Order: sequence, then structure tokens, then C-alpha cells
Amino acid sequence: MNDTSIYKKIIAIILETALRIIILMIAVSFVYKCGLSAYEFGYDIFADRPMTYGNGRDVYVTIPEGMDAMDVGKILQQRGLIRDAKLFFCQEYLSAYHKKLRSGTYTLNTGMNASKMMEIMSEEPNEEEATKDEEITSQTETAPDDEEAHSPMDEVTKTEEETKSEEAGDEVITDENISEIIDETR
Repeated sequence: MNDTSIYKKIIAIILETALRIIILMIAVSFVYKCGLSAYEFGYDIFADRPMTYGNGRDVYVTIPEGMDAMDVGKILQQRGLIRDAKLFFCQEYLSAYHKKLRSGTYTLNTGMNASKMMEIMSEEPNEEEATKDEEITSQTETAPDDEEAHSPMDEVTKTEEETKSEEAGDEVITDENISEIIDETR
């Protein structure tokens, strides 16, 4: 046998073994990351942590008629009340409030956990709240001819601070106009 053919076989065996080890490491890493992600998601479902600890800030949220838990979760996530709409959907599905969330306007707080928000949004409204909700709904459904019509979702996205800023005539910073404001300051 030739010495060069033996060296070639040894090198081929070493390269093949190294390739197998690399592929195995990638597979183990992928399984580990998937498992870790699934564990964290499962933990978050039952940990039910608020966005902020302590007092937090009040946020006014309007839930239009006919929204399911995923839609409600998207609104709450957009308003900064929860971290993940899918997580909220799973929490609602596993909670005592499953399919009990009601439309209406609510004052929620970033210091509340998802269970407390679901409790508030599933309560029977008293007469005063029901009248207030009907007034808000009728105002958003019938816009004057000289103004642009607004959907109920337009009212959903205002915090107390934004409402006060608009009333004072201050410019409200939103995701839509932030880049314009940054460009103007340059």
C-alpha cells in the first residue's frame, strides 16, 4: 500500500468525523434553543407578570364589538399593556375568562397583570358605564360631514397623556410621525 493513500484515507476519516460533529452540534443547538423558547413561553403563560411593577400608568382602551381574544391581545400589546398578543390569547384560553371578554371602554394600568385585565374586561358593566359606552360608540359611529370619519380603533389608541396633549394643542408623538419629528430636529 502506498503511504499517500493511507494519509488520504486518514484525512478523509478525520474530515468526515469533523463534519458529523459539526452537524450534530448544530442539531443539538437548534433543539436546545427551541426547547428553551417553548419553556419560556410556557413559563410566561403561568407567571402572568405585569409590564411594570408598582403603580404603572393608566391607559384608556376601547374594545370594539366582535373582537376575539387575539384581537384584544393585539390592542393591549399596541397600547403597551402586555408583551405578547399570542401569550395573552393562550392565557385567556386557559383562564376562567375564556370567551367572556366584553366590548367597551376600560381604564387599565401597566401595573396590572393579564388576569386582572381579563377580570375587568369580563365584568358586567353597571348602568353608568353602559350609558358612557353607548355615548362613545354613537360619537365614533356618526362623524359630522365636515370631518373625516373615524373608526372605533382610532379612539382605542389614545393614552391619557396623549388626550391631554391634544387638548392643550401640543403635538402628539406617535409611531407614525416620530421619523418626521426626528428629521425636523436635524
